[in-house]
Amino acid sequence: MGVYEESKERLVGLQNKVQRVYDAGEALTKDQSKTARSKFKIMYASLESISNDFETHLKVVIRQQCKGGASGPDGIDTEKERAEFEEKYIGCKILADEHLPESFAEASLNQTFMEKKVPQINIPVEKLPVPHFNGDQKEYTSFRNQFDVLVHNNEVFRPVIKFSYLKAYLEGEPLKLINNLMLSDENYELALNILDKRYSNRRTIAHDHFDQLWTAQKAILGDSKSIRQLLNTITESVGALKTQKYAVDQWDPILLYLFQKKLNAPLRGQWELLVDTNDDPTVEDFVTFLTKFCKAAGAGQSSASGREKASTTKPDKITTLHTTQSKFKKPKPMHAYANEQKKSFSCQVCKATPGHLFIYCPDFKQKTPAERHQLIKDLNRCYLCFSEHMSVNCKSTRVCEVCGGRHHSWLHLDNNAVEDQSNTLLSSVGNLPIRSQVLMSTVEILIQDANGCYQRARALLDSASESSYMTESCRHRLGVSRQKCHLAVSGISGVKVPTIKARAQVVIRPVRHHEQQMTIEAYVVTQITGCTPSKHIRDADWVHLKDLELADPNFNEPLPVDVLLGAEVFPYIIRSGRRENLLSEPVGIETVFGWALMGNTGNTNPKRSTTLLTSLDSVDLVLRRFWEIEELYI
Repeated sequence: MGVYEESKERLVGLQNKVQRVYDAGEALTKDQSKTARSKFKIMYASLESISNDFETHLKVVIRQQCKGGASGPDGIDTEKERAEFEEKYIGCKILADEHLPESFAEASLNQTFMEKKVPQINIPVEKLPVPHFNGDQKEYTSFRNQFDVLVHNNEVFRPVIKFSYLKAYLEGEPLKLINNLMLSDENYELALNILDKRYSNRRTIAHDHFDQLWTAQKAILGDSKSIRQLLNTITESVGALKTQKYAVDQWDPILLYLFQKKLNAPLRGQWELLVDTNDDPTVEDFVTFLTKFCKAAGAGQSSASGREKASTTKPDKITTLHTTQSKFKKPKPMHAYANEQKKSFSCQVCKATPGHLFIYCPDFKQKTPAERHQLIKDLNRCYLCFSEHMSVNCKSTRVCEVCGGRHHSWLHLDNNAVEDQSNTLLSSVGNLPIRSQVLMSTVEILIQDANGCYQRARALLDSASESSYMTESCRHRLGVSRQKCHLAVSGISGVKVPTIKARAQVVIRPVRHHEQQMTIEAYVVTQITGCTPSKHIRDADWVHLKDLELADPNFNEPLPVDVLLGAEVFPYIIRSGRRENLLSEPVGIETVFGWALMGNTGNTNPKRSTTLLTSLDSVDLVLRRFWEIEELYI
């Protein structure tokens, strides 16, 4: 049962309770016996508690109906509910004044206060070890559990004190959601309900953890830090999915397929050797495997660090260093010139003094292969042994352990990673003269704002766009927060478009069918396109479109576009329905928002037609040529 339905039921029960108190007072009017008087006294003592509970649940109902989650026949008339309750409440007060001693009400209130008054312990906020919550949905369950143990379930604190602590532990968006609620006992439960509804969505929590697993960095054989990062990500996400009551133990084949793709080639080989004797490995086996290799790599790197420290005591000699990329292979020598090991030298990467060889620098190891390659190039080092000579003059016989190329394994550039990181978004608005106006497929949607309420917006459906977009004016109106990003955008024929530097995550749903909603990530731009359509389209007798529930009732009016929904959500929007007639008439496409119209209208407009096309181009070819040129000199 949802929060809204539960509060509705509680309101009915509280109305009945106050009615029973009133009935007991009425009975006392007719029967002045001691029994009737005692009964009314006892029931009247709970009147204030009933009133407080009624106000709390009525506010929950009002807020839910404001969000649009209970419109239609399921909604209730809150003003009528309040008026009925107050009438009974005042009646009880009048009956108490008539039939009970004057001191009873005051004594009753004082007694109630003394019963609730317990020793107050003033604990500073910073002394309670509750983590701050900034809106990361993956962390909400942990935050809520700790808050419940230390604050919510603590009977020493009154609700208003708990509410004060709750606000102190919130940051950013969560704090904004409840910041407009006044600090009071009644609003504490309401604030918790708002946070639970926003951040306790089991489905979106699972999506966040799957995204974290999907985007995890690859683990590299011999690099304890990268292995530990992957191990921590897997442990955290799998544990969180189990906490959400998902049958994770039955997902071993699927999860292992994903996890093993997060291993570089040498480490993947070690995993294959292990599972060769086990036809049905589990996630637990994979975690054990990573734990062992993480310890082995850490021990090897500690040993290498000790040799590095010892080497700095002999600055006048050329020292031979050994990499520890694999526990199972014989270390290969790596030569570094003595001028790096003078007593006062500093690291060429992090500039630390006294320094260390850059190959052991934590900052160097954290860089991507492409960044390492650029650093080696800037330092005029060899791509094979990192010494101060060109690769063409290097006498080392070593090759990349991943692809066999003549470069160090740390500089190996994964093709898939290159393709993912080198995507450039193409988006352009073009003007072409045509004979008749063309309808773009626009729909009317609801978008959730920062307060949890829904606002109407006009969206354009574009299956040729790989991403979704939102105008800055729409984002500002909603009050949703922005996240920094850097998206290179260029138009058709190389037309330059300003780089997109912000994105926002919003929840959208149809105007009519509230149960269908989805979360999208939209890049924030100044303008998506001009008013669509460019001019008013006169009404036409399109027989095939009669009696359709249109997704955009104002499809023929030149209005601005707030949101563009791209191909990432397009398949989940389109339904199977389709209405078409002549080529000169628009086509009706069935969507979750209603029927969207697109195509020729028969309205003549020889001057202008606005079109939008978004596609993805990769600079992988440029990188390939770069490596090919490098190979020529090697």
